Amino acid sequence: MKKISVLAMVMMFGISGSALATAPDRVGKVDLGGYVAGAFNDNSIDDAAYVGLNMSYGVTPWIALGVEGGWQQGEHESEPGEVGIANIMGDVILRWHIEGQEFVPYGVLGLGAASGYASIEDRDDRDDSAFAWKLGGGVDWFVNSNWALNFEASWTDPGDLPSGSTANDDLDYVAVGGGIKYLFG
Repeated sequence: MKKISVLAMVMMFGISGSALATAPDRVGKVDLGGYVAGAFNDNSIDDAAYVGLNMSYGVTPWIALGVEGGWQQGEHESEPGEVGIANIMGDVILRWHIEGQEFVPYGVLGLGAASGYASIEDRDDRDDSAFAWKLGGGVDWFVNSNWALNFEASWTDPGDLPSGSTANDDLDYVAVGGGIKYLFG
């Protein structure tokens, strides 16, 4: 995984062909990205990798609306078996666009749904869906007018999803990671 991340960063700088660019105007434009993060789970679920995609539309220089989805799968700590969580969220993104800077910090509030499953040895498989929400922040770092590296940290509450134990565990998790984005237009 580390090799892929390093390769992606090298490719990004190679594509740019020049020094870092200032952040472009994103009003009326769509960006599409992918990212990988570490998901640090609460309670009885081991930490796992989180993989996701995101897309946003710039409404103003300060506000964007987006959609994102992702997935993680971890081992249950106290019982042999797996627990997985997938989510899809509608996002409100508040950007702090500073003229002439290549960095664009932002905050994000996501509302949507999460789906989870638990496959624990000697028990019936369980799955469920629930309302989920996310609160986070990050920074887009533009390497040219179309490509940006993205770093984000967030806390997600996927609701009452099955963990495999006799009672639902609190499956909140913190995700910290990064990826790349492409700005169309």
